[in-house]
Amino acid sequence: MTGRGAALAAALAATLVAAGCADDGPVPSSRIAGPRLLAIAADPPVLGPGGATSLRALVVDGDGDEVAAAVARLTLRACSPWRPIQDPDRDCGPDASLPLALDGEVARLDADAVLARFPPPPDLDGGGPIGGGGDGGDAPPCPAAYPHVELAVVADATVPGDDGVTVRLTAIKRLRLTWVDDVVRTVPRISALLIDDVPVAPGTSPVAVDAGDEVVVAVRPAPDALDRTCDGAQPPARVLEPVRIHLYATAGDLGAASVDARHDAADVEQLDTTTYVAPMAGAAVLWAVAVDDDGGIGWARFDVAVR
Repeated sequence: MTGRGAALAAALAATLVAAGCADDGPVPSSRIAGPRLLAIAADPPVLGPGGATSLRALVVDGDGDEVAAAVARLTLRACSPWRPIQDPDRDCGPDASLPLALDGEVARLDADAVLARFPPPPDLDGGGPIGGGGDGGDAPPCPAAYPHVELAVVADATVPGDDGVTVRLTAIKRLRLTWVDDVVRTVPRISALLIDDVPVAPGTSPVAVDAGDEVVVAVRPAPDALDRTCDGAQPPARVLEPVRIHLYATAGDLGAASVDARHDAADVEQLDTTTYVAPMAGAAVLWAVAVDDDGGIGWARFDVAVR
């Protein structure tokens, strides 16, 4: 994964609410041991002049089942792109944010509404509509090298925990606001979970794993949902962007909390692997959350049946 992609993945991991601690030690970040706000997705992940994006949040309960936005009492708000957002309550409170209305599970964010609520500083050094002058511009030769500022969106959810105690969950989604016309970037889509090299598509029958068995796990993103970026070669070649996939499980043990997927100049996939040790009984839910170089996010659920 490129440096930019790794930084985005690290930022995602750092801003999501961590699980609590069990009696026998810290719960791994990959364990779903209670309600979690696993991700916020923006489609498209890059917001251009006059554009709009749709926002969704992935909230799950301790069993790994999705919690509807209304049940989770989900709220979303956009923050100023002209100041760093580190503490959501301090830096993006009610008086310093743009509330976003939910229509079912989705909220719409408009570039014009952001700029009306947060006008660019007069001394902003830039170009195009956001910078205060110019006519925008054409996309740069490398499709991933467009100028942009970071636009943070904060999600808050209040979910009843398994013990009856209400849990507040907070996460930050950092998407991109650009003043370049015609920047079109997509969100990744997970096409399969590979268990010992056997692909399993999302939404199919549960994956059957023997109790306590260790299997090799990889995740395959759909190539047709990946954007082109430039590799580090000279001259640079346009390749499919790398993706980092964060893994979460309600039971069993994951060897690593994330795996990478990338493609070479011939579009041949290279999938990193990790291990998964199945629980001794029952069932489990695995969630895979894919993050690409532009901060695009997609997710998929996989059910595990222990035999």
